[in-house]
Amino acid sequence: MIGNLPERDAPDAAPERRGIERRHDSDRRTLIARTIDGVRAPSYPEQRTQYVMRLVFALIVFGYFNWALPAGASRLPTMVIDGVLGAFVLLHLAGWWHTRRVLQSPRRWRLTMWLDLIMTAAMSAADPVVPSPGFLVFIVVLLGNGMRYGLRFFAEAADPLRRVGDHDRSVGEDHG
Repeated sequence: MIGNLPERDAPDAAPERRGIERRHDSDRRTLIARTIDGVRAPSYPEQRTQYVMRLVFALIVFGYFNWALPAGASRLPTMVIDGVLGAFVLLHLAGWWHTRRVLQSPRRWRLTMWLDLIMTAAMSAADPVVPSPGFLVFIVVLLGNGMRYGLRFFAEAADPLRRVGDHDRSVGEDHG
């Protein structure tokens, strides 16, 4: 024991061991976030968690439209909403299966990102409540994909929103 420190924690103890265990800055960066063509590459556990969360949200949306809203209150028939949700679940299950086969697939990430955005927009449009809780989910999906995959995916996801805004301004100018 050296002072209050045990020998293993003493500053002079085993300097050769400390040198071996230390990682360099470049090692830390590559271990934390690998990239494919400038896009952050998530691990399998992270992708699995995303698929599970999408399925949980689909279950919540199913419950919202089938039990929380009064019968006939939505803008679309419940059977149509359930069919769209069923297709959403099947497509995400296929994506999850593909993740087990091909871990890193930017094409699949884009497809799931767009599927999420289309689904949240469709469910927000079908919801009679204004403002729809789906609008908040839409923003969370948009920002979540941007934070998960980087600015390129965020810009890709936000571009249609910018185009809609540009279109609305041009229509207003033509008729104003």
